[in-house]
Amino acid sequence: MSYYDDAEPKKGFSIGKLFKWLMALITFSVYLLLTLRACALDGLKDTAKTRQLIRNETFVQAYSAQPDSMKVHAFAEDSITTRDGRITVTNIRFIEPIDQFQLTVRYNKSLARFIMDDFSLKKEPTGEYLTFALRDDQGNLYTKFEYITDSIFVYNFRRLVFDGVQLDGCSYLRLEVYYTGYVNYESSSAPINTITVYTKEQGLVPYKPKKGELSATTTDGLIQSRVWKKPAASETETAAAETESD
Repeated sequence: MSYYDDAEPKKGFSIGKLFKWLMALITFSVYLLLTLRACALDGLKDTAKTRQLIRNETFVQAYSAQPDSMKVHAFAEDSITTRDGRITVTNIRFIEPIDQFQLTVRYNKSLARFIMDDFSLKKEPTGEYLTFALRDDQGNLYTKFEYITDSIFVYNFRRLVFDGVQLDGCSYLRLEVYYTGYVNYESSSAPINTITVYTKEQGLVPYKPKKGELSATTTDGLIQSRVWKKPAASETETAAAETESD
């Protein structure tokens, strides 16, 4: 037997190896799709941080003085999505003794692209490019609020709290959503979206706060909303440019 007869045969390509590689690739693809689907479904739910009641100074003072007086109500419709599907409002709560209105806003991060197109911006806005207001049918407008932020996957969350909201006598209450580059409370066309978050007809239902929601400690990370004034024509471009540069 010659030297060449003892050499090990070279391992070459085989149908069996190809099948194993294909099965591994398919398994990985299925796992990846399931993971992405799970993340997307999680994004359709409020985060633990933004589904709880916000405890600001007004809340804490009232609870510290009379804890048993804190009566919390929920709007009968707990999840409301705009017709274009861009914004969803959930976990609507009203604390009766202090006339406090709370809700969570959820929106896809792609909303920035729509705003860029709608307002003819050179690039997508970044940072806090949305602000909010409540308006009822009696002409009352609530523009001052506090909020916390959170995000998961492709979704942003804002939990808002408005103080001093009077529901007595009003037939409906609407949330107005504004692009921060153009905030004009006197223009009905200024909001990029409007969502009805309370109606007298549907009313409120009792809500039982979960463990930890009622306490005498303020919520971490609370942010005060900005104070907006009616923009002049020249200020609109400046505000838009400032938002783009954030």
